[in-house]
Amino acid sequence: MKEVEKLLKLGKDIKITKIEEARGEKIIYVESRKKKVRCPYCNKFTKSIHDRLKPMVIKDLKIEEHHSKLIVTKRRFKCHNCDKKFTEPMNINAKNRSISEKLRIKILQDLLNHERSLKSIHLKII
Repeated sequence: MKEVEKLLKLGKDIKITKIEEARGEKIIYVESRKKKVRCPYCNKFTKSIHDRLKPMVIKDLKIEEHHSKLIVTKRRFKCHNCDKKFTEPMNINAKNRSISEKLRIKILQDLLNHERSLKSIHLKII
C-alpha cells in the first residue's frame, strides 16, 4: 500500500484503505487520516464526527496503463463551538467535480501542447 500511496501522491493526510481490480480498472478506496479538523465558520478544531457521506467516485490518472478511480469517503463534522455541521476538506478534487485535480491539470497540459484536440484527449481518458 505504501508504494501505491507514493505513486498516487495523494498526500500524508489521506490513506488508502483498499485496492481492487475490476474490468481492467484500479479502484482505490481512500479516506482522511485526520482526527480533528478546523471548522470553516469559527476556526476552532473539532473531532466530533456527525456522519459519513455517500462515497464519491473520482476519475484519476492511469496507473500502469490501467484506468483508475478513487472512491473517496468524506466525513461530516459537528462543531460544538458554533453548532454548525461541515464536510471535511480533501484536496483530491475541486468542489462538485468528478475528476481529480491531477487529471484536470494533465488535460490542460495536453491542450496547451496544441498537438492534441479535446476530442482525442477525451477518448484517451475514457
